[in-house]
Amino acid sequence: MHRLITSTWHFFREEDGTAAVEYAVLLGFIMAVMIGGIKVFANGTSGAWANLKNTLETEVPVP
Repeated sequence: MHRLITSTWHFFREEDGTAAVEYAVLLGFIMAVMIGGIKVFANGTSGAWANLKNTLETEVPVP
């Protein structure tokens, strides 16, 4: 347990902590861009899925 506390203390005292914050900000930006892209893609394909659903409902008989 002492080693974990010591390692954590050294991590925050050294320059590596600054790099970790920079990587966290970069990761947050990448995730925001990915989520935005997924939403745009989902909105673009929702019409296609609705058309497929309607076609299947009208063309395929339900037993």
